[in-house]
Amino acid sequence: MRRWVINIVQGESRDAVTKPKADVADIAEGMGYQKVNVNMQYMGNFSDEGLASLIAGMTQLVREDDVFLYQFPTLLGFRFDEAFVSHVKAKGAKVIVLMHDSEWLRGFYPEENTFLNGVDAVIGHWHKMNESLREYGVTTPIIDKALFDYVQEKDFPLTDNISKKVVVAGNLDKSIFVEEWGDDMPELHAYGNKQLLNFGSQCHYHGSFQAQELLEELPKDAFGISWDDNLPGGGDYQRYSRYNSPHKLALYLGLGLPVIVWKEAGIASYVVEQGLGFAIDHPRDIAERFNTMTEEELSNYKRRANQAARAIRAGFFTRRAIMQAEDLIYPV
Repeated sequence: MRRWVINIVQGESRDAVTKPKADVADIAEGMGYQKVNVNMQYMGNFSDEGLASLIAGMTQLVREDDVFLYQFPTLLGFRFDEAFVSHVKAKGAKVIVLMHDSEWLRGFYPEENTFLNGVDAVIGHWHKMNESLREYGVTTPIIDKALFDYVQEKDFPLTDNISKKVVVAGNLDKSIFVEEWGDDMPELHAYGNKQLLNFGSQCHYHGSFQAQELLEELPKDAFGISWDDNLPGGGDYQRYSRYNSPHKLALYLGLGLPVIVWKEAGIASYVVEQGLGFAIDHPRDIAERFNTMTEEELSNYKRRANQAARAIRAGFFTRRAIMQAEDLIYPV
C-alpha cells in the first residue's frame, strides 16, 4: 500500500490560498505520503476526454488499496475535483478528503454532500462545520480538526512577553472594523491587502507581505484578531465564520499570539475552552476586556498560546487528523 497527497503547484500568494495546501502536502510527505503535483491552471478548456486523460497521467502509479489524501477545494473547479476523485476511486484506492473550506456553506457548491459521500473519510474543521455537513446529508465519517497547522521555514523564538495590543492580518477588505478603530481603542497593527487604505486613528497599517515575510513582521507580543465583516456590496463572510476554523488562527497561534474571535464563530468554544484567547460580540468590546484583564490572565493566555505554537509548528493537528482517517479506513 502506498499513500499519496495532491499538491497544488502555484506561485506564492499574499493570502490564505497557497500556504495551507502547501503545508498539508509537506506534512503528509513527512508521514510517508508521495506528492502528486498538479499545476494550477484553467481547466474549462479541457473536454471530458482531455480531462480524463490528464488525470490518468497524474495518477498512473496509484494502485488498488492505496490511500489518496485529496485537498478540497483545489480551486481547479468542481468538475476537476469530481473527475479526479472518481478516477482514483475507480482504481480501487481509498480517498480521504481534507477540507480547506466547505464550498456548500460558502454558497458555491450545492452538490458537496454527494461529492463527500463518494469518498472514504473526510477531515473537516471543528464541530459546527462538521455537524452542518452531517445535517446536509453527508454520511461519510468526518474527523474533527480544530486548527490548521502553519509550517515555518525557521522557528521564531517564543517569549513570555505580552501586551494589550492587537494585530490583524489577511484580506483587510473583510475587516471593515479597522476603519473605525478610534482613539478609545488599544493599539492595532494591520497587515494585508486593502483596496481603500482607510484606517482609524489607532490603526497602524504596515502593508502586505508574503507568508514567510509576514512571520518576520508581525509583533510577537500582541493578540491576533480573527473577525470577518460582511461587505456592503455583497459577501456574507461573517456567516461563514460561524462554521469554519480560519487559517489566520494558525498564523497567530503559531507565533505564540493569543487570539480574539467572534463569540458566535464556529471555533470560539475551542479557543475559550483551551485558554487560547477570548471571544467578543464586537471589536469595540476589546478595549473594555483589556481594561479588566489581570496580569495573571495575560500570562496564562500567552502560556497557552506558546503551547499551541509548538503543536502548530510541528504539524500536530494535520498529522493527528490524517492518522485518525487512516484508522477509519484500515481499522486494526
